Formats: sequence, C-alpha cells, structure tokens
Amino acid sequence: MNKKIISSILSIVFALSIFSTTIFAGANTPTVDATVTSVGSNFSIVITGTSTASQVTIRVIYVTNDNEIKCYDVQDVVAGSFSKTVTTDAWTSGAGYKVDVTDSIGTASKDISLTVTDPDAVAAALVVTAIGNIGTVTYPGSGSAITSAEAAYAALTVAGKAKVTNYATLTAARTAYDALKAIADADAAATAAAAPVITAINNIKLHRTWSHI
Repeated sequence: MNKKIISSILSIVFALSIFSTTIFAGANTPTVDATVTSVGSNFSIVITGTSTASQVTIRVIYVTNDNEIKCYDVQDVVAGSFSKTVTTDAWTSGAGYKVDVTDSIGTASKDISLTVTDPDAVAAALVVTAIGNIGTVTYPGSGSAITSAEAAYAALTVAGKAKVTNYATLTAARTAYDALKAIADADAAATAAAAPVITAINNIKLHRTWSHI
C-alpha cells in the first residue's frame, strides 16, 4: 500500500481518537457549584455537583496563599450527584479561593469569595421585613405583628437599630393601633354603661304593658 495512503489513514485514526476522547471525557467531567453564606466571620460553603464516577475528590484551595489546601475530602457520588458542606470561622476573608472537584475523568473548578457579613445588618434586615409586613393597621388584627416587630427592634444593638430604615413606620403603626384601641375601648365602655339603662327602659315598658291588663 502506498506510504502516503497509510500515513493519511493513520492521521485520520489519530484525529478520531483525540475527538472521541475529548467528547467522552467532556461528557464525564464533573460539574461543581458552591454557595457561600456567612454570619460575621462564620462561613458555610455548600459544594454540590454531578459526576459519572463513584467518588470525587473535593478540595478548597486558597489560591492567594500559594495554593494552600484548606479542605480535602473524598466524597461518594450518589445517583450521579454529590454534596458537601464546609464550615469554618478561621479562614481569611476575601477573594482568592476556589473549589476543585476531581473524578476519574477530569476536574471542575469554581471560584469563591469569603465575604464577612455584618451581623447587625442581618438582624436589622429581618426587623425591616417584619415592619413592612404589618401593612394596614387594624384593631385587634395588627396587634401581634406590631408587638413582635417592637420586640425584635428592642433586641437589636444600637448599631443594628440605626440600620432599621423604616422604624418611623413602626411608631406610626403603634400610634394608629393605640388610637383604634382607644375608640374600641370607649365603645365597649359606652355599651357597658348603657346596658343597665336599656334594661331599665325595657322593664318600664314591660310594667306598663302588664298594668293595662
């Protein structure tokens, strides 16, 4: 057979082998996602992904500090997916971290940042939501919502209270609620005071009715 033909055939076979390896390796390469939450300097990293292998190796790497490995774990893959939660309060905050997931085929990576949250801001945001949920003030319907929001606000630090942007709404709701309560109490008192008078009038009418018999 002509050497040129043989060379061409070998080149085609080699190209096809590379293409096949790329396609199948790509299909089996793991996927990874990572979500970071924090309260103050307490970080929680939820790592999830998929793989066709039975196990994956998970590493959290601090790239900024000479690729320091902060976490290393071998995780079982169940029904094609895996999940791991890493918690820490000792890592340096900021960017420069990544999550690597490796299986028998390849590696997937996800860049992450460890951002310190302000606990006062988190607590204040919950109070802002609670105040917003009061809505139109009614009596007695709004009583528990107003009382709960007031208690949550009172539990904040001074810095946290300063971050409650709708505190005026809470004080206005309390004022409106107390006014409605005062009206309801006055109506109830008037009704209670009128009750014996109404009874006496009814008794007079009854007496006159009997006196004509």
